Amino acid sequence: MEGVKVRKWVILSSVLGPILFFVFSTLAMLLYSGGNGLDPEMEGYSFLYNFFSDLGLWVSFAGVSNATASTLFGVGLTIVGLSLIPYYVYMPIFAPTKIISRIWFSIGSLIGIIASIAYVGIAFTPWDLRLSAHMWFVYIAFPLSLPMAICYVIGFSSEKNRFPRRLTYYFVVYILILTIYLYLLFFGPNTGTESGRLIQVVGQKIIVYITLITMIFEGLGLTQIPINIKEKD
Repeated sequence: MEGVKVRKWVILSSVLGPILFFVFSTLAMLLYSGGNGLDPEMEGYSFLYNFFSDLGLWVSFAGVSNATASTLFGVGLTIVGLSLIPYYVYMPIFAPTKIISRIWFSIGSLIGIIASIAYVGIAFTPWDLRLSAHMWFVYIAFPLSLPMAICYVIGFSSEKNRFPRRLTYYFVVYILILTIYLYLLFFGPNTGTESGRLIQVVGQKIIVYITLITMIFEGLGLTQIPINIKEKD
């Protein structure tokens, strides 16, 4: 029955982590000390013109200390990054009953763990202090989420009678939205213009919140998967 207890903790981690990130990042937005790339003198945080990473700035665009917001954002991002790792470890071990699906879940989980660690890396590299490292982690976290989701879709599809279809649908929707965002990230408009920054910032907000929602739904979806023999041992 230890496996059943593990599943409960994995579900809790998958749900609580994204919720805590939402709470901490929202508090960081409220406490952000001001300014953005187009208007350094703007008061507070602009949901449409400030990136999430701006919350992590140690000194804001306004030239004022942003330590409180930066700390909150860093803690929230670290929590969500670490909270997803138990899900990725659990899935290939306990969820599948067929070798082929276990292989796909294993590949997806390895990629997912790397992406999760990259999110933690983003938290510890404010872009005004460590720009190169920050962007390096960004370009790992978001792009790797795509092959992770694809592997999971194949894994779920390999055992259609075991896994609820909605678990596949959640990731399919996520893949479509993430693909659009990755195009924006690498080929989208320049953030130096007002329209370009608006598109990039809104795009980032959408994919971040969709990611949080997807992982919550996938975590809750574990409650609908039949108990595996391994979990009963």
